[in-house]
Amino acid sequence: MEKIIEKIKKLLALQEDAEKLGSLEEAANAAGKAQDLLLKHNLGMAEVEGHKVQEVFKETFSSSDIGWNKRQGQWMMVLFNGIAKYNFCQIVLTNTGRDIKIHVMGEPQNIEVVVYLGAQLSTRLLNMEKRAWNPYQGQDKKGTFRRGYLMGASMGIISKLREQREAASRASASVTALVLVQSEKVALFVEQEFPSLGKSRASKTKSSAIYQGYRDGKAMDI
Repeated sequence: MEKIIEKIKKLLALQEDAEKLGSLEEAANAAGKAQDLLLKHNLGMAEVEGHKVQEVFKETFSSSDIGWNKRQGQWMMVLFNGIAKYNFCQIVLTNTGRDIKIHVMGEPQNIEVVVYLGAQLSTRLLNMEKRAWNPYQGQDKKGTFRRGYLMGASMGIISKLREQREAASRASASVTALVLVQSEKVALFVEQEFPSLGKSRASKTKSSAIYQGYRDGKAMDI
């Protein structure tokens, strides 16, 4: 399992380095390989798991650990939730009054990828927002622009992840079966861990920057 995680991390690091050097084709190639590797690993484990069902675990960290605070809006929570959904995990948020606890549930290798990918993508989005703000000529104030852009970019990334999953499912019935099994297994664990879980309300962002962020997020290599 550790070898799989290390390979994925190396591919994501290669992607980031390639983007910095302006080699978008190489970056896209590395990102695609990372996603394929994780999917194939989950498929492979499912095929070998006739003797044993892999356990679901929970990893918890604070919103402050990833540099998020309420003034930024809910974009980072939306981002992590989407990454978790399309990497065979689920996220639950609990408010302690002082900060927000983020509980990631899934199989260990998938949890590690969610946390790593979430941290990497959130850093990239923050840098993208800074570059997008400099030439901005609209009426939004800086804080409003930032929240709108980051929320839009997060939604764009999730849209791309959804399209990638749908394409993989169309290409292989095994992917569809895997998604159903993993979703059911994780959902059962979440129900046991949080029996009184309620639904959170989605925040509304009034900013024209949300559309720009969405386009940029969906165009990212992930």
